[in-house]
Amino acid sequence: MASDPDTRDQQGGEAERSSARRPPANDAAPPGSICIDLQPERQRIDALRDEIVAALTDAGYTETACFAVRLAYEEAITNARDHGNDGQSDLPIRVEYHVTPARFFLRIADQGHGFNPKAVSDPTLPENLLNPAGRGLLLIRAYMSEVAFNDRGNEITCIYKNPQQPLSGERSA
Repeated sequence: MASDPDTRDQQGGEAERSSARRPPANDAAPPGSICIDLQPERQRIDALRDEIVAALTDAGYTETACFAVRLAYEEAITNARDHGNDGQSDLPIRVEYHVTPARFFLRIADQGHGFNPKAVSDPTLPENLLNPAGRGLLLIRAYMSEVAFNDRGNEITCIYKNPQQPLSGERSA
């Protein structure tokens, strides 16, 4: 697993990633980029959400695009906090994001054992309509352009491609 630059190793340590694929660390981050170990307190989660929406607005994203990203962030961070840290809701959550006019990149990683996203039941099936499991992932997948999980299942990467901006000539985060 450590050979995949977008995963974490078996012990939960962060694998090496090239700087071309990853936004810079917090203190060197340009506006619209951050990498932080976030304490999962509601006030901090909401403050980061508001910061993301402000960065999107500054980059020219529409209200609809901001809603889509905000919803995906809230669902992913809630899943990490409530399910990902193996019942230890005080463990920090790694949040990384990068905003350009054409694209929003978000990666959220918890410290838990992970899960198999393919094993989550489809909440739209009649037999699952009363079961709340899987609704957050359904929303994330519906609103984001791309969604991926690492092999361990404790990290989600979401990309939103701004339909108002072309993607040509842009480096990937």
